[in-house]
Amino acid sequence: MSDSLWDRLTPKKLVKTQPKAESAQKQEWSEVSKRRFRTAQMLAVIAWAYLITKVFIFDLDFRLIVALFPDSPWMLDLRVLVVAAIIIGFVHFFRKYVWWILYILFFPVILVLWHIPLKLSRFWSWDVAIAITQVIYSVGRNFKTSVTIRVTELCCIFLIAGVKPPTLMPVLAVVLAVCMLWTFIRALVRIFSSRGFLQAHASLAQRILRSGLVMQWASLPSVVSRSRAKRFNQKQTQEVAENLSKALMVIKASDFYAYRLVRYRRSPAPFMLGMISYALMFVYVSLMLTAINIAVCKFSPGEFHLEQEFSSLNFLHYSLSSLALNGVDGLSPIGSIAVAIKIFSGYFGPIILATLLLDAIHSYRKDRDDAATQETIEAIKRDAGKVIKRVEIEYQVTPPLP
Repeated sequence: MSDSLWDRLTPKKLVKTQPKAESAQKQEWSEVSKRRFRTAQMLAVIAWAYLITKVFIFDLDFRLIVALFPDSPWMLDLRVLVVAAIIIGFVHFFRKYVWWILYILFFPVILVLWHIPLKLSRFWSWDVAIAITQVIYSVGRNFKTSVTIRVTELCCIFLIAGVKPPTLMPVLAVVLAVCMLWTFIRALVRIFSSRGFLQAHASLAQRILRSGLVMQWASLPSVVSRSRAKRFNQKQTQEVAENLSKALMVIKASDFYAYRLVRYRRSPAPFMLGMISYALMFVYVSLMLTAINIAVCKFSPGEFHLEQEFSSLNFLHYSLSSLALNGVDGLSPIGSIAVAIKIFSGYFGPIILATLLLDAIHSYRKDRDDAATQETIEAIKRDAGKVIKRVEIEYQVTPPLP
């Protein structure tokens, strides 16, 4: 019996095949399909543009009939019959075009679920993918609490917007203020949570590299390891090749994973993600302050001096201005509660900007992030090294070290 595992493998017999030239019929069919697809797209755009125009802008049918046949407005009553006749005609006489008809009917859904993602995929990068995982990690860390807070905020806003007893408004305003402060504190903590995000990636890689399936790939199939035959049969040889290829794929994937994490931490992606999150935070705080001010006004109308009709848009304008300690014409605080909220808003706005600046500085300071990234890379490489050692022992080969 041979000492080497590789001497016992049975090479697969190669069967020479002649390359098949694409037939003219297939080429012609491909061109026909492309023309039909372009025609279906054009018809879908025209049909849905007509529907949107008719529903949201003006009645195109009515204006066309009145322009062409001023004395025959009754023709508009036949529109339903015309549409029904077209549908029945297509179903009975153009059955081979049924998929294109369905494409036109469901074009908005296909546009949202297929065409737009396909276009956006051209801008896809691994940095964007890791940034998405960071967002998911941030949401998932306090998922139950976050959902509870958001649902509570929506309920409070709906209650404030509706006609409810004024005595309930102070409670709703306090609840919204607590939710807003909790959200801001969570955003502040996120600035210093890059280590936790990287540790989450290391933990995920550890679970994958230490899983039983990966270790199974890194080991010889049980049928092969127990075999005493001088040469493995074709099936056993194929199992060895498949297991080894999967194990090598995992090793290379872990190397690529570590490399992409390093590139991500050194890319502008974390900085841009921070800017987007704080832009959303500014919008969120403005909406919360608007709801709080409206609740105070409904509880005690004397807290504000209104020179114009009550409007949520005016209160949004006022809340945005109060974040910079500015005022607006026709709406000003005169009561102690309204003045206190405006003073709080005037301090809270600069705090948000200072936090944004702190996040930008933290994103460009690489020393701390590089240390956390290096720990993550070393943890991934340690687990990958265990897989490599198993492959070396079982398959008598040395994989390229990541």
